[in-house]
Amino acid sequence: MWITMKVLYDLYLKKALDAARTQPKSKQPEYTVDAEGFTQINGDDAGQKFPWSDVRHVGIITTSDGPFFDDVFFIIQFANKNICLTSFQAEDMKLMSYFNILPGFRYESAIEAMGSVDDASFHCWDVSWAQPI
Repeated sequence: MWITMKVLYDLYLKKALDAARTQPKSKQPEYTVDAEGFTQINGDDAGQKFPWSDVRHVGIITTSDGPFFDDVFFIIQFANKNICLTSFQAEDMKLMSYFNILPGFRYESAIEAMGSVDDASFHCWDVSWAQPI
């Protein structure tokens, strides 16, 4: 069962967001994305690959911190790692164009998240949605 976005925010993301605001950009993990998945390009895990087939959940968390701070965060959950990307990172890598790889991805949830100015979470895709009942 996937972790709810609220629990993820409370347990992991709030701490990561606070650290990201004080940590130099060069220390934050960076990724590339393609039709195969994500590849971490810096840090201790540089070169590690995270294939689309291992994605368990995709959500977006928004904060009320904008427009002067990052306020939209894409969370891609894998079995053993969560990738957090700002809207700026996602735009640079054209992330939205790859979500069609995930059957049943809810673009309407992503669009709703982009318009949010509140602290909120949006569920865009879950592995259970792609499996027959």
